[in-house]
Amino acid sequence: MFSVVRSEGKNDEQARLTYFTLAMKNLTLLIGFLLLNVTVFAALSVDGTYQGKNLYVSNPMDDEGFGYCATKVTVNGDIMPGGTSMGAFEIDFSMFNIEIGEPVFIVIEHNEGCKPKILNPEVLRPRSTFTVKEMKISDDGKLIWTTEGERGKLPFTIEQYRWNKWVTVGEVQGKGSGESNSYEFQVSPHSGVNTVRVVQVDHSGTKRTSDEIKFTSDIPTVTK
Repeated sequence: MFSVVRSEGKNDEQARLTYFTLAMKNLTLLIGFLLLNVTVFAALSVDGTYQGKNLYVSNPMDDEGFGYCATKVTVNGDIMPGGTSMGAFEIDFSMFNIEIGEPVFIVIEHNEGCKPKILNPEVLRPRSTFTVKEMKISDDGKLIWTTEGERGKLPFTIEQYRWNKWVTVGEVQGKGSGESNSYEFQVSPHSGVNTVRVVQVDHSGTKRTSDEIKFTSDIPTVTK
């Protein structure tokens, strides 16, 4: 009787071993199948300020050659309609009701092993476009100016004409909106006639200057 029991125990153990082996093989096959069908994605992002021009993107084929690299584009979190199944496409900001001067953040999702290329990223960099509506010197020596037409945040450099040349005497961060913006800066005058102006330099290296303003200071001349 005991020998029969031992035989049945061995059979049960062998059955469990066989079942476990088959289960592991099936699990291995399932994992392999899933890995073969998983698509790995990456993302390319760029941010800046809308200047009234659209972005253009070169979109190569993916590394397997069955489709295009880019899979989805979002602008400030909103999905771009129309898809990306083409060799080149345009990101049209007018579809997102974005006003000139507003910040934008673009994400281009794409397949691993390839990468789209933004052809004109410079159009999102702020440009110096301001015009000065009014500029004056207050009674307490502050330079006050009002601008319009700004596109993107750029610093204003305050320059004063001294020693027969323009000298930087301070900086004020621009607000960047296209509406009317007001600024002020405390000037340290010298005795006699003072000449000041404000300047911006954008990414292109272009220097944009305001008109000069002159005022007279009656502070005593420093003598040695």
